[in-house]
Amino acid sequence: MNEPNLPMNASNWDAEIHIVPAEPKPPRTFRSHDTVAALLAFVAAFLLVRFVLYGISFWSTVVLMLLAVGCYAYVRCNGCRPQGMQHVTGIIMLLFPLVFSLTSGSGLRGLCLVFQILATAWWLRSVSQKTGFVTRFFLPDLLAACVKLPMEEYAAGVEVLRTAPKNARVARSVATIGLGLLGTIPLTFLVGALLASADAGVEQWLERLLDADLGRLLWQLILSVPIGLWLYALLYGISNGRLCSDAEYETAMQKCRVFPALGLYAALIPIFVLYFVYVISQIQYYCAAFVGELPETMSFADYARRGFFELCVLAVINLGLILVLTGCSKRESDKRPIALRLFATVLCLLTLFLIATALAKMGMYIDAYGLTRLRLYTAWFMVLLAICFVVLLVRQYVTRIPTAAILATAFLVGFLGLCAVRPDALIASYNISRYEDGTLKELDVDMLCDLSSDAYVVMAEHWDTVCEVDSDSWQGNFVERVKAEERTLPDLRLQAYVDRLEETYAEQLHNE
Repeated sequence: MNEPNLPMNASNWDAEIHIVPAEPKPPRTFRSHDTVAALLAFVAAFLLVRFVLYGISFWSTVVLMLLAVGCYAYVRCNGCRPQGMQHVTGIIMLLFPLVFSLTSGSGLRGLCLVFQILATAWWLRSVSQKTGFVTRFFLPDLLAACVKLPMEEYAAGVEVLRTAPKNARVARSVATIGLGLLGTIPLTFLVGALLASADAGVEQWLERLLDADLGRLLWQLILSVPIGLWLYALLYGISNGRLCSDAEYETAMQKCRVFPALGLYAALIPIFVLYFVYVISQIQYYCAAFVGELPETMSFADYARRGFFELCVLAVINLGLILVLTGCSKRESDKRPIALRLFATVLCLLTLFLIATALAKMGMYIDAYGLTRLRLYTAWFMVLLAICFVVLLVRQYVTRIPTAAILATAFLVGFLGLCAVRPDALIASYNISRYEDGTLKELDVDMLCDLSSDAYVVMAEHWDTVCEVDSDSWQGNFVERVKAEERTLPDLRLQAYVDRLEETYAEQLHNE
């Protein structure tokens, strides 16, 4: 048998292969309050599912406020204390759930729920890790706090209940009872079905229970289990997990700088040529968006919509190109080369021009046909995107500006402003006011009736105008909305309007 060729300078006969095992992950350690926190996480998860995901009422505000207070209590039990700007962000986290009582817009409430979760996770991270308002690598840190650490510690909730200390007998008993009840759900359904078939009285009793939406309640209980595990994993992971330092991020960024700068410049030149040719060839077409003149053989709708969303996509693509150009190009030092700055500057300026054109086109469209949710949210997003490109443009020449802090503050102010104006109320008020002034030719009542109670309050204030446009659609939708089970401030205001409107429009409401 042929011997393998081995290096001449190696002691092959006595050589030993030493395999260094991977460093094992240290076992989880729990404190006395972790068992209570894990149990309360499941309770909070059920309340979130029932009153936030499946309900629109003042209880949404109460549940989210209690969750914020619980997070504060957990970090204090861990020996952490908020400092500096963390008090401000903590107050925002505590008071922001008031939005769920002040507005009933479903789209806005969804965005608010995501914002509340992200803000809570970041506040926990900043207090537990003793960081400032934002970090230099804000977005990666936020993703790690909300995704990476909870995934790593997802089983912590089960482990802390299973290994609860002997003196926590109540907690272990509650956990055992809960798991036992959860495991007997299928058998309970089977027994109930058999008893209902055997006795008419039992069948009627079970039907009354099912009419009370028992199936929905059971589904909410089941859904609260994985959400409860995630909530406790979020608390435990952020408080006890290790996050990357700036030096580690810098090392990772250095590894990403693998593309030759000259190759990236060459790749951008054809794109620049296309941009310049397009802008020059369409300069008159673009200028029409700014002066409000309509091109021949084209309606307002066709002109405003044509190319708008394509320009939005191009702006997002350009943002990615700038990030690749500045983050993935090889450099001899941390200082950015002049050529890189020039290419990034041109790309920022072209994108700002595209954003300005898109916003001007959208302005023409809104002026001709009024506001909708899509038009309002798209315009809001494009304004934030423009701020992002302005900051990136300045950063090419002033590298020490706090980019993450500026962008985070801009988004925070913009989002809080969006919540303050209550988009559905703004849409209804804008369209109705312009219709009454004669500057809007048509009032889309069906579109307004698809909005939340925020819009219905505004429409009720202009009852005669809305009835003049589409009386049947408005009154029918108004009665249905008043009968809805939603309980927010706009819904209470609608109930107050009913008492006043019944005197004037009693016959119309009773006929509906």
